[in-house]
Amino acid sequence: MLQIGAQHQIYNLSVSNDTNSNGHTQWFYFSVQGAVAGVDYTFHIKNFQKEDSLFKRGMRPCLYSPGKGWTRAGRDIKYCRTLNPGCTRHWYTLSFTLRFESAEQHFLAYAVPYSRTDLISDLDALMDDPKRARLCTRSVLCHSLSGLPVEQLCVTDPDEVDMTKRSIVVSARVHPGETVASWMMRGFMYWVTSDDPRAMHLRATHNIICIPMMNPGAECCRYYSD
Repeated sequence: MLQIGAQHQIYNLSVSNDTNSNGHTQWFYFSVQGAVAGVDYTFHIKNFQKEDSLFKRGMRPCLYSPGKGWTRAGRDIKYCRTLNPGCTRHWYTLSFTLRFESAEQHFLAYAVPYSRTDLISDLDALMDDPKRARLCTRSVLCHSLSGLPVEQLCVTDPDEVDMTKRSIVVSARVHPGETVASWMMRGFMYWVTSDDPRAMHLRATHNIICIPMMNPGAECCRYYSD
């Protein structure tokens, strides 16, 4: 940590490699506690692997604030090559500055978290709804290398029995940190079991197989969420 006067503090950070990867670094999630109101905090995350990033195109980090939940936050956002003389591997740095409203614990993440616990809660809610449950068959496709079940949800209209129905497979979270995909899958599962005429037509003519979390055992799946 570098302190530039009382009103500006700078932190140089490195993120851990993705689980079971050969040094892949792109997703981050960490907390800040004890911040002083009115002080600028600048974070330099210095070991990203990819040359390009959506942070170059206006994306901002996700901030969880007590009482407010998750929002996009931060200013003076930069993503550029890390200056690391003598290093044979190219790294890239994400820099951003923000102020915290209180000393309470805040969380910062690449994208809004969606954990395996969130998935189980959503699947339970779908199956607890009688109208949706009659359209769904929930099962375990397989188990991950860490022994966790890979959930599968098959959706179709049980009143339209047709052996020629084609099947559609929709999957998400092959890469553990892509939590945005989980939010899209969540919306899709609720939509495809809804009374929307387009969803009803799709169920009547197809079997929709949803595999919402292909990689449930990875560290990036275990984000804090509320």
